[in-house]
Amino acid sequence: MSAPGNSPDSARPSPGLFRAWGGVWRLTSGRFLNLRHAATLAGMTALLVLLAFVNSRKLAPLTAGHYIGWICSFYLCFVIPIFVLISGGGAIRDDMRPGAADYLFTRPVRRPAYLALRYLAHMACTQADYLVAFAALVGFGVFRAVPGMLSMAPLLLLGQAAAIAAYEALGMLFGVLTTRYVIVGLGYIAIVEFGVGNIPTQVNRIAIARQVKNMVPFYSAHASGQSVDWAAVSSTVGVLAAACVVLVAIAGAVFSCREMAGGQSREDL
Repeated sequence: MSAPGNSPDSARPSPGLFRAWGGVWRLTSGRFLNLRHAATLAGMTALLVLLAFVNSRKLAPLTAGHYIGWICSFYLCFVIPIFVLISGGGAIRDDMRPGAADYLFTRPVRRPAYLALRYLAHMACTQADYLVAFAALVGFGVFRAVPGMLSMAPLLLLGQAAAIAAYEALGMLFGVLTTRYVIVGLGYIAIVEFGVGNIPTQVNRIAIARQVKNMVPFYSAHASGQSVDWAAVSSTVGVLAAACVVLVAIAGAVFSCREMAGGQSREDL
């Protein structure tokens, strides 16, 4: 018999959330750190700057109201909801494929914990991606001499971070619920974000985009010389953070009950 200290089990690392986070982070970041993804990111950023140029080419000088309002309404409340929600759903659906499920969910990490770690890792990588696009839009605004561009940039960046976190959580929930997360997500955006969110009543607050618009008040504070209501901004950030926790918790609860289809063994081929 081998000594206890030389047994195979003694060489295995003990399970823990810290080690699980390291594994999830390596699996997630590896998909973002490659030349193909970098080329896609560069192309999408260039397209976004081109749209900003087309939208503002007839205005000279370009006012803060027009350009910052365009960033908020088009970029923060149209581009980010669609792409981030689909990205979040796709990330968790990739993990639920038979081959991936055999590898991931035989590890000693509870499914809700795995989903929360996956959300944090994928959300952090998504934040880094959109930081590039945000820098390009701010740079274009500075190049066009938009008044107050740099002073409004921190608030816009805060709105972007909050929007990405919320839509990422919602996308993962849709991904856990159905394989047709793209259709469900686009339907949700059309009905809730673009429909209910534009109703001039208090019910529009259920839309994430409306919360972001309230946090980043387009250009009204800048154009009228009023100061930003940071108390209201902090309150909105708190609401969105709580929504992220609730959405991830619901997704984790559903995820723990899902039956995973195993991959086909070699003997069955």
